[in-house]
Amino acid sequence: MWLDPELGFSIDLEVPGNYPRGIPKLWCRRAEVPWEIDRHVYPNGLACLCVSSEYRKYWPPGSDLTDFLSMLVRPFLVGQAYYQDHGRWPPGRERSHGVEGIIEAYQDFLAPLGAVTPRVIESFVRLLARPKDPKGHEPCPCGSGKKLRDCHRAFLMALRRAIDPDTAKEDWALLGRERELRHSRP
Repeated sequence: MWLDPELGFSIDLEVPGNYPRGIPKLWCRRAEVPWEIDRHVYPNGLACLCVSSEYRKYWPPGSDLTDFLSMLVRPFLVGQAYYQDHGRWPPGRERSHGVEGIIEAYQDFLAPLGAVTPRVIESFVRLLARPKDPKGHEPCPCGSGKKLRDCHRAFLMALRRAIDPDTAKEDWALLGRERELRHSRP
């Protein structure tokens, strides 16, 4: 994939059998991109393009492979080229690894609410992870004390369209393990 006439990367794109529901995978060549976690490449060459809950933010349903390449792969490779030249990721273009990256992603998703606490993030993720839509009489996860229907229902429903419940369920499990570790530390 060429980024400009003089700079390109050899990549392999694996399209899953359940495409377009399934997310394609990007495999990097070790000779061009080191297989290191700090370069967001797993030891087997699989690229980490974004936090799993962000895939549909950048590649919403109805998008095609061209969109996947332009919205996810190209920015990843531009970041790799920048890293090669500067020894670091472009400012503001890197997510943390693991739970920290998940929290950062949800902070971005919830940015319209203003500053959000870990408790608010967990409350939203819990509702996003449910297979069925939350009821309007339930408390709003923003912590206002209002009923969902009188507060952020439309916002939550838009997030549910962007974040698959199965993905949110995985995020909820990881956040729960982190919460348990925080509470078990002396």
